[in-house]
Amino acid sequence: MKTFLSPRNYKPIFLGATVLIFGLVIFIFSHTHADSSSAVTIAPAQSSGLLLYSSGNGYGTIGATKITASAQFAMSDFGNGDFAGYRRELFLSPDRTTVAVTLDPIEFEGDTMTYLADTRGTQLTSAQIGRFVSWAPDSSRALLYVSTMEAPWDRYIYALDTLGKYYDMGLPNGTINADISPLDGSTVYSLTSGGTDDSTIYLRDPQGKDTLLLKGDGNILAWIRWSPKGDKIAFMKSNLALDGSEQSVWVMNPDATGAEKVSDVDWNYPPAFSPDGMKMAFSRAGDIWEYDIAGKSIRNITNLNRRDALHPSYSADGKTIAFSSGGQVWNSDGERATQLTNDSQPKDYPILP
Repeated sequence: MKTFLSPRNYKPIFLGATVLIFGLVIFIFSHTHADSSSAVTIAPAQSSGLLLYSSGNGYGTIGATKITASAQFAMSDFGNGDFAGYRRELFLSPDRTTVAVTLDPIEFEGDTMTYLADTRGTQLTSAQIGRFVSWAPDSSRALLYVSTMEAPWDRYIYALDTLGKYYDMGLPNGTINADISPLDGSTVYSLTSGGTDDSTIYLRDPQGKDTLLLKGDGNILAWIRWSPKGDKIAFMKSNLALDGSEQSVWVMNPDATGAEKVSDVDWNYPPAFSPDGMKMAFSRAGDIWEYDIAGKSIRNITNLNRRDALHPSYSADGKTIAFSSGGQVWNSDGERATQLTNDSQPKDYPILP
């Protein structure tokens, strides 16, 4: 056998090749044996230092407050000059750059509408019929529940994207909620039937195949939410009377296994996942509560006992939660609640972009 390398040159090359092969094996093993819950990497977000909220009698405008000295405050008006007589509800996109603004008529009868704006206040789209139900995980579009006054039992989910395109999502008539998975684009949705609110949760895969996940059995299943990692589905459950006696928030696995009740809950606002998907906040009995998903424990993070702590929204780093109470905006760091605004104008639907 011919020797092409001297012993002195061969040793470092052999060692280098060994290290390279070992590293490649570790890389392949770690990627092929990764848990599905780690398939989505969630990078920490930076806060803009602004607090946004609905403001005024009937919450007819969008206001802003600086909560850090470095916050940039020059803003457009969020369309405040338009849509007089509508209450505004704010919903922040996952990338924290866009706001879905739902307009509820309070001074006249009319259809609920939604438009999109950036967090600097520039309106990006015209207002379209529909109430906000969820954001696509890439923040490119908001999903809206559409049921008009002329046809209240026609129920559809439409999408409104940041370029202004407005279109039917193609889910069955009777769908009241939907959310898109951050893992593979599957859509979980709640379908009512028989002219009632009796609901069933389905999963539609990217190829359009529907799978039944959970029957309501005479209950409303609504405000469905994927966790940011796509490893859990949260939803709210109520009896058909919506009388407050049987209203709760639940979590389950994507295949509907492990469904369990987390807590009783105040209805009509979705549970809010923390940005890392490890916790979930909701309103119950006048306070904001936080659920630790891994530990399966809940705790009261406000202890106000004021009967109206509502609409929790996490900060970019997940360390604080903004909420409304007594017509003003507060936040909680998990240990105590601090009032952020205090003036004559009532405020609600706070978000921390």
